[in-house]
Parts: sequence; C-alpha cells; structure tokens
Amino acid sequence: MTINNQYNVRPGLLFWAVLTLLLSIGMHSVGQYNLRPNITHFSRQTYKASEKNWSVDIDSQGYVYFGNNRGLLQYDGERWELYQLPGKTIIRSVKVGPDNKIYTGSFEEFGYWERDSIGKLHYVSLSQDIASQMHNDEFWKIGIDGHKVIFQSFANIFLYEEGTIAKIDEQLLLLFLQESNNQLYVQGVSRGLYTIRDKLLDFIPGSDLFHDKLVRTIMPFNPSQNLICSAHDGIYIHHGEQFTYWDTPISKALKDADVNAGVVMNDHVFAVGTLLKGIFLFNSKGEILRQITVEDELGSKSVYDLNIDSEGNLWVGMDKGISLIRFDTPVKLFVDKTQAMGLVYDVCVHHQRIYVATNRGLFTSTIDQHFPESFKLSGLKPIEELAGQVWDLEIIDNVVFCGHSSGTYVLEGERAIRVSDYNGAQKIRELMHNNQQYLIQSTYANLILYTHDQHTRQWKASHAIKGFQEPSKNIEVDELGNIWVSHMQKGIYKITLSDDLTEVKHSRYFDRESGLPVHHNLNIFKVKSNIVITTGYGLYAFDNLRSEIVPFYYYNNQLNEFQNAKTIIQVNENDYWFILNEMAALFQISNDTIVKKKQVSFDFNDAVLVEYYENITPINSQFSVACLTNGLGVISNHKDEKLRDDRPPAITGIEVFNKNAGSRYLPLNAGEEAFIQPNETRMTFHFTGFNYSEGPNIYKTRLLEIEREWSVSTQPQRTFERLPQGEYTFEVGKVTNNGSQMPTSAYTFTVMPPWYLSRAAYILYIILIISLVVAVRIYVVLKLKKHIDQIRQKQKVESEKEQQLYHQRIVELENEKLQAEITFKSQQLAALTMNTINKNELLTGIRRMIDKQMDELGSRFPKKNYQEIMNAIDKYLTDDDWDTFEFNFDRAHQDFFNRLKNEFPDLTPGDIKICAYLKMNLSSKEIAHLLNISIRSVEVHRYRIRKKLQLNSSENLVEYLMAY
Repeated sequence: MTINNQYNVRPGLLFWAVLTLLLSIGMHSVGQYNLRPNITHFSRQTYKASEKNWSVDIDSQGYVYFGNNRGLLQYDGERWELYQLPGKTIIRSVKVGPDNKIYTGSFEEFGYWERDSIGKLHYVSLSQDIASQMHNDEFWKIGIDGHKVIFQSFANIFLYEEGTIAKIDEQLLLLFLQESNNQLYVQGVSRGLYTIRDKLLDFIPGSDLFHDKLVRTIMPFNPSQNLICSAHDGIYIHHGEQFTYWDTPISKALKDADVNAGVVMNDHVFAVGTLLKGIFLFNSKGEILRQITVEDELGSKSVYDLNIDSEGNLWVGMDKGISLIRFDTPVKLFVDKTQAMGLVYDVCVHHQRIYVATNRGLFTSTIDQHFPESFKLSGLKPIEELAGQVWDLEIIDNVVFCGHSSGTYVLEGERAIRVSDYNGAQKIRELMHNNQQYLIQSTYANLILYTHDQHTRQWKASHAIKGFQEPSKNIEVDELGNIWVSHMQKGIYKITLSDDLTEVKHSRYFDRESGLPVHHNLNIFKVKSNIVITTGYGLYAFDNLRSEIVPFYYYNNQLNEFQNAKTIIQVNENDYWFILNEMAALFQISNDTIVKKKQVSFDFNDAVLVEYYENITPINSQFSVACLTNGLGVISNHKDEKLRDDRPPAITGIEVFNKNAGSRYLPLNAGEEAFIQPNETRMTFHFTGFNYSEGPNIYKTRLLEIEREWSVSTQPQRTFERLPQGEYTFEVGKVTNNGSQMPTSAYTFTVMPPWYLSRAAYILYIILIISLVVAVRIYVVLKLKKHIDQIRQKQKVESEKEQQLYHQRIVELENEKLQAEITFKSQQLAALTMNTINKNELLTGIRRMIDKQMDELGSRFPKKNYQEIMNAIDKYLTDDDWDTFEFNFDRAHQDFFNRLKNEFPDLTPGDIKICAYLKMNLSSKEIAHLLNISIRSVEVHRYRIRKKLQLNSSENLVEYLMAY
C-alpha cells in the first residue's frame, strides 16, 4: 500500500509518543502490560495428555514442566513429552530444585526426576521407605528452602535433605504451602499462618485474623513486605507483625473471583490467577492494568497455577489446557475466531477509520487514539455493497481507493463510490506525464487510466489502454515513465505508452528466455528508484545500458536469504519489508549499505500470511500490519536493538534409525563419543531455542564436513541419511530478529565404516594378503612341480603314442597290403567276370550265326558238324569257372556266400549266384549273359530272391546286397 503524506501528526501518534516517553523513563515494564498480549493456547489435542494442569515450573535451561492428571508434562518450545509415574497417578505439584532435579508430588507418592545421557527423564521415588507414615496424603505443594525440599499434603509436611527424609510432627490440618521473600509459609485451618524454620512450624503473630479466611497465594511486595492474597477477601499486606488490608481496586475486584495462584511479573507488576475470572494484572498501587479472560483467548477462566519464564512470558496451568501469554512480542495478533472475514489481503487507516480488505469483502470500523491497543476485530463491520474479493487499498492524495473484483471504488467513511466498472481491480499507481498527474491500474484484463477532474476534484476511469490485454497483478512506473506489469501467472512486461496515453507504443516481454530464472510467480516492486523483479531465486533488475534483465547483485549480496523474497513493501523513504515464505525482515536501504532492522516469523497455528498474496501494510512511521489468513498482526517498525536470548539452541535428542526400522538415541554429552553403526542409515537431530517470546524459532543448521552454507528453517529438527564414514560436527544456531550473530551448539559424532572397512577388517585383510602371498608362492612351487611332472608325463605319453603310431602304421601298412590284395582280387574277379560275359556273348553270337546258316542251308549243312559245334558252344557257355569265381568273391567280400546261405537257407545255388552278381552291381542283361538265360528269367529270379530275403517294396535289392 502506498501512503502519501502519511507522517502528518494525528491522534494515533500521540499514544506512541507517550509510550516512547514511558519507555525512556523505565516504565516499559508497566506499559507493556497495558497492551493486548499475544496468547497461545495449548489444548489436550496438542500436548496429548489430560486437560487438567495443576502446577507449572521452569528450569534454568528453559524446559517448562506441568503437573498433569496423567503425569509430568514437559515442553521445550518445540516438543511435548509426557512422563508417567509407575502407578500412573495424578501429579499435583511440580518444583525445580537447586540441583536441577524436578520434584513432583502425587497421591501417597513424592520424588524427583533426573535427565539421563540421551535427554530423557527418569523417576526416583523418595516416599517408598515412609509409606507407613502416610494415609491418603496427596502432596499439593512443594517448597524449596536452601538445599531442603519440602513436600506438603493437607495432613503432613516432609523435609528432604541430603538423602534423608524428616517429618514435621504437628497435629494441624494444613492448607497450601507458599513461598515468598525466601521464606516458606503454611496456613493452619482455623488457626492462622505459620513459617517453617528448620523442622518446626512457627506461628506468625497477628495472623489469626485469617482463621476464617482461605489464603491461596503469598507474593513479595518488596524486600520487607508480602502480599497475602485470600481466596474471597481481597489482599492484605504483611510487614513485620502487622497485617493490613490493602484497600485498592484489585483487592475489591478479587473478592468474588476466587483467587488461586499468583506470581510477581517484575518490581511493578503482579499477576493473580483466579478460578472464576481468569487473570488480573495489577501494579504496585493496586491499579488493575488488565484482566485476561476467555474473551482474550485465554483457554479457561479457571486458573490452577502461574509461573513466569526468563523472557517475561506468563505460563498458565488451567482446568482446560495450558496458555502461554506473551507481553513483549514482535507481532501482536488479532485473530478472527469467528472466521467471518476470511483471508486478509490489505489494510489501511484513514481519518480515524480502519479498512480491511478480504476475500469476503471490505470491513471497517472507527478507531481512537489508543489504536491498536484498544482495537478489537469484533468491532469490524462489512460494507454491504463491497461483498466479494477486495484486492487492494491505496491512499493517494488523501483519497482511499478500493480495488474490488467488480471494479474500483473511492471510500468515504462507510460509503463506497464506484469510479470504475473494469473487473478485477488490482494495484493502482501514480503516473506523471507532461507535468500532469494520472493514475494507472492493473486489472484482470486491461490497464486502466484515471484522470482527475479539476472542477469536481474527483478521480474517474478514463479508458483502457489499447494494445495490452493480459491479466495483471502488480504495476509500477519507473523514472522514465515506463510501465512495468507483472502477469498474474507468468512473465513481466515493460510498456511505453503513446503521447496521448491511449495505447501501447512499445511493449517488451521478459521470461526465462530473457534472463530470468523462472517463468512463473514473478513480481515487480519499486525499491528506491529501481524496478526490482522478485523471482524466488534472487532479485533481478533491468540494465538500461545493456537493455536486458540481470541479477541485482548489490541487493542480493547483502540481503542473504531474503534475496529470495516474494514481496517487497515500502515503509518509508529508506525502510522496506521483504517477505520470504513465513518470514519477514525490515531492511534499511541506503546508497551505501543495507541493514536488517528486525526479523519476524508468521508460523502461527491459527493465522499465517496469505500464500501468493503476502502483504505487510505500513500504517504510519510507528508500526505496520501483517495481513493474515485469519486476522491481523501488528508489528513495530522500530529496530530491534536487543537480543531476546543469547543462549544457543539446545540439542534435545539425537535419534538414529537402522535398516530394520529400529531406533536408538545417542548421548547428548559432548564429552561422550557417539558412533553411528554401518547398518544405521538415518539420523535426526532434535533441538530447541527455548525461546517463547518471539513466536516460532528460526534455526540455522549445517553439517560442517559437507555443508559450507547454513540451512535456515523453522523446523526444530534436521535429518541426514546415508552419511559416508568419517567424523562429523553438526552445528545449530538461531536467527535473531535483527540479524545479530548468536552462539551455536555443536555435536561431534562418528559414522563407523562397514565391517569390511573397519580396523579389524584391515588387520584381517593384511593377514589374508600375507596368507595369499604364501599361498601363491606354494601354489607356484606346486604348479611348477606339477608342470614338470606334466612335461615328463607328456613326454612319456608322446613316446607311447609314437610307439602306438608306429604299431598302428605297421597295422595300416598290413591292412593296406591286404586291401591291395583284396582290390587286386576284386579286379581279377571283375576281369574274370567280364571275360566270362564277353566269352558268353561271343559264343552266343557264334551260335546264332550257325543257327542262321543252318536255317539258310537246311540239309546242305552237315548235321553232324552242326551238333558237334553246338555241343562245344554249350559246354563253354556253362563252364563259367564258377569255383574260381566263388573263391575269389568270398575273399573279397568276407565269406559272402556262407553268410548268405546261413542267414537265408531257402536260397538256391542259382539264387546265390544272382545275389553275387547283383552285389557286383551287374545289370539283368549282364547276368543273363553270364548264366546263359533270358533277361526275363533273371527278373523272375530277382523277384523270388526279394521274397526270400523278406524285403519290402521300398527297399532296393541291389543296395541291400551291396551293403550286406
């Protein structure tokens, strides 16, 4: 929001001037309790225990302990833990001793809790040995007197010192034990007040006036006086032996409030908790500074106990949960419990009236000079005609402009006057052109130009700029009159208008291809005279000399993590809010340096900044208002000069997990060695800043050996997985409001190597290597011997093989000789057979010739000679030297005839002859000549032979006999 002339003096500033004066004269401690406190309520759903919390105490480290119906409840600012007694009984009282042990009282049971090396509490009972001295004793109060711890029930008082327990033997019915000005008090029913000295009760003279009054709390009023607060009869001052009724407004107010607890906030302010009316804060004059009730978001009106921590925060144990009341916080929350307003986008204050722009409409109310202390969200009323999305509120020339989804309005009190019908009105900025003032506005689809009527002195929408139709979010005007527009989804535009301001003369679009790191969620803001582009990955600006987008190194190098801010809001000439996710920082920017004035966080349970529309609106020079999802947060614009807490964060637990989903905790003592075993693949550091004043802690963490830069987060834990073997140091620190350096906590641990890389493994490896060398040497010697043996064996085998080859060669030569003989015999047999065939053919031819001459000559051919010739021819045709043939054939074919006769006895001699001729692959014609028979007769023989040999039709007779 832009505010012109915002620093004129007005009634709201009078309050701040008076407040500043009070601070300067040391009255800040009183004044701050007049302010509306920030109250955080913790319900049973949050801390996972009973609603009822009977007592509360805080140790020197910062742990807060509560006596709860279910046990001892511990809170470190980040995590809740419940510890139960062995009998799981109610813990009524809790007190931190000087030895930092946590003493608790329960039903017929009292003792203490000690923290072990891994940060967990363990209980030690002190009452087991004196159980016979107790009967229905419930220990409601615990007091500390030097090194003595006093446990008080309604019937008994037990003193514990140096390991021994003693009983104060007084036959009194006792009421609550009280501690004030280093003195312990106890009330005797129907008697009065007693002090505890050594092991005796001393009656206080004059205290018998309380015989019919119930004293629930005693507080130091000054070093010599105490405030005696009765349940129903107001407050008395005790000085010496005198008890005087304190006739003040607070005394009167407490008479019907049922006082139950009290605590001194500081030298000037006291707090009393009641069972009927919540908490009263009053000063040393008895004036009521503030009453804190359920309406102020206190969890209950019934207060059981109060305690104050080192930061001045008030802890409240109640019948319904726990409340933490912060009086001095950087953000004063105003939370809309009714959720009527919705998401808050913008806020402005004008003429003693506040306007709140939300996604459900515009809300407004009047304010007085005590704003914001007197402000209540319940006073806001909606302006009916502005229901719906209200995006923007701007004050320009003392006129309030309201950007609405239906158009733009000028606000006058509770009136809304429409000045534009263009939908989705977003940001509106002043534009100077030719020494004349205009306004230009971004909307859902256009850029709208506004002109100022000199006669009516009113603004009105003139026209939409031609040549640009994009949904626009933010708009800024640079020193040269260029219009810079951020698209609602992607990219940035730089626009130059025509001289008559009616259309776009020149337009240039910038996205990732133009040098920006991303396309989406880009935005533009004006810082000093620079147009700055927020990207989430550093700030960028336009270089006029190079005419391109470049990183804005001057800002980035000094803003650290806030260079990734999403939103930048100007507070005054030099101060700017930078918003990064749930954090915001106020920077003072000059020509030479950038200084962080303060830093705040908005990680609240019920109200955070609106995502993508993060906004902090400066109301005046004194404070700004954060726009939240469910209310408002008021922030001072002044530099945070002091460190709220210079203690480093404490590491509260280190949990390591193995591959089987099991876990264990490492010792927290830095002096104890911590080892991570090879099968433990994940470890989580839990830590806390014990800082309850500043809202969520912002932590910086790093693992030195692998991280040079700090990781910044509000998460109170950091997890590392699968770290390589070696020694590591984990560091954790806090990020302060003003950016000051803070001490850090460190923890050194060692990730053990896997077994195969351990020292024992290396020794084993050396032994194995030596053994391997020896084994190799033995192996080589044996192998060499074996090789020699193999050579000898090979020579022997080769010698035997040569002899075998020699004998084999002899056999082969003999076989070759026999084969040659067989071949020769076969050749002889074949020649003989061919000769026989040729002879028979010749004789057959001669016979035919003689038969022909006989036929031709008839009786002239001498028959005697004819018969002699024919007989001679027949003789030579039948005498075929078969015996010789059979002998040679058997030698050539391995006793063929005998084998054939033996296997097939049905074969006739003629069949065997034909089989022999067929084995020689002779044709039927050739066989016919040999046997001097017809070819037909041969075929008949062949058929018969097939039958006798039992061949089927597919088998060839010749092939069978040749293979036989």
